Amino acid sequence: NWFGEDKPDHFGTTLADVRKNVPDALTRLVAACQNRELPDLARATMVAELIRYDSPKARQAIEFALRDESPLVRRAAVNALAEAAPPALLVPLLRDPVAGVRTAAAAVLAPQSAQLVGAHQEAFIEAKRELILATAYTGDMPGSRHNLANLYAAVGDHEAAEAQYRAALKLDARFVPAGMNLSVMLSQQGRNEEARKLLEGIVANDQNFGEAAFSLGLLQAEMRDYPAAVESLRKATVLMPQHARAFYNLGNLESFLKHNDAAESALNTAFSLQPGNPQIVHALAQFYVQSGDIQGAKLLLGRLGHHPQIAQQLAAAIQAMEH
Repeated sequence: NWFGEDKPDHFGTTLADVRKNVPDALTRLVAACQNRELPDLARATMVAELIRYDSPKARQAIEFALRDESPLVRRAAVNALAEAAPPALLVPLLRDPVAGVRTAAAAVLAPQSAQLVGAHQEAFIEAKRELILATAYTGDMPGSRHNLANLYAAVGDHEAAEAQYRAALKLDARFVPAGMNLSVMLSQQGRNEEARKLLEGIVANDQNFGEAAFSLGLLQAEMRDYPAAVESLRKATVLMPQHARAFYNLGNLESFLKHNDAAESALNTAFSLQPGNPQIVHALAQFYVQSGDIQGAKLLLGRLGHHPQIAQQLAAAIQAMEH
């Protein structure tokens, strides 16, 4: 080992350990974020990785980075907080000396901008104007149009958002983020046929994109096209075998259609992927009760140590079924 036994920990090693979920990686990640001897770009990259951790320590490190002397680090911290940030944390950054930080803060604050008043609202409007101008400057790129659409959608200007999503798709018909977000917006407006057509096009263009198949399946179920919904959701579970929500929604639909074997399999897979999710646990318990499967219900009861309330309800249901 020509580095020697006492070589310092390189930030690249820390980054690799974070992505491999090594137990002590968060402590080293926080230290790297605050190590002024590292290049600003490296520290900004580290700050962005903090979103992997749902912990007070990670959150505190992100908030600390909002006050960093490097604009790269401040911008990374803004994006890491995203919509979870209380407006009070980000409002000061609307007046940051660096435009990239101001516009990042405006983008994140957009969904909450109606809460801002007075000077704060004025600062947001100015930073939003800068963001729109900066995005328009690269308007020949679908990603820029998509970002602009997201901004308009966040502030409630759905007509402008739709126009920008469609502009992105006109530049690149296979630009999936614009198609996915536009389909969601159309569905929210009750324009399900248009949303379905968009999603079907995305699935046809990319047979391996599980999220599109999942979204299409949910929409088809909402439209009561159950055979198509089952097909789409089954495809989603094949493409995304770790996606608990896909198995959960498929299981609920199969149960509704009285496909009991398929429902039990899907719901049990969802439970094995997310045993701590009370929605999934409740759905599986409800399935066994509604299908009258006492044996299955008893087996599930033995696995509900972390869900005492659901276990109590299931035990009562089992007792009622036996009598």
